[in-house]
Amino acid sequence: MCVIIYKPTNRELPDRELLKLAYHVNHDGIGLVSPEVNYKGFSFDRFMRVLKTCKEKEPVLIHFRWATHGSIARKNCHPFHDSQTDTWFMHNGVLPIESSRDMTDSEIFFRSEVVPVLKAGQFLSNGKSPLDYFRLQEVIDPYASSNRFAMLCGRDVRLFGQWYGYDGLFCSNLRFLYHSMFV
Repeated sequence: MCVIIYKPTNRELPDRELLKLAYHVNHDGIGLVSPEVNYKGFSFDRFMRVLKTCKEKEPVLIHFRWATHGSIARKNCHPFHDSQTDTWFMHNGVLPIESSRDMTDSEIFFRSEVVPVLKAGQFLSNGKSPLDYFRLQEVIDPYASSNRFAMLCGRDVRLFGQWYGYDGLFCSNLRFLYHSMFV
């Protein structure tokens, strides 16, 4: 199962050891997004270099992938982006969606269910659409009991599903910590 780690604004970045544990268990791709930086790839060292460019004053979402749908390819790493609404999307879990054209269940859900809600929203004068939490919640809640979702639009972060606090961060699950005890 993938893991998403959310670092809120004005919190320290997660330390290398914690991230290495998450990567060890979920090594099929790494992604991160903040208002200024985004990365998708496979190299932990490159990911760490990019992460260090993130500022403490900005929110950061990090995703470590464990492939369930779609091939192990950069295009299937999270986050997924919609340029019209400038929204970044991450998912942790398995959705009841059949993969097609080598797309992940996460990307299919984002493009077919979430993006239409975002595009139907009222755009602000700066051209950005606010994340309408209540309309998104209607779409996401039926899946949120066993899945976690995170979105970034501008500086606005929205989390859906049950999240776990850990050392000032929020994690979609803590399985990677427990796994490390038995390795």
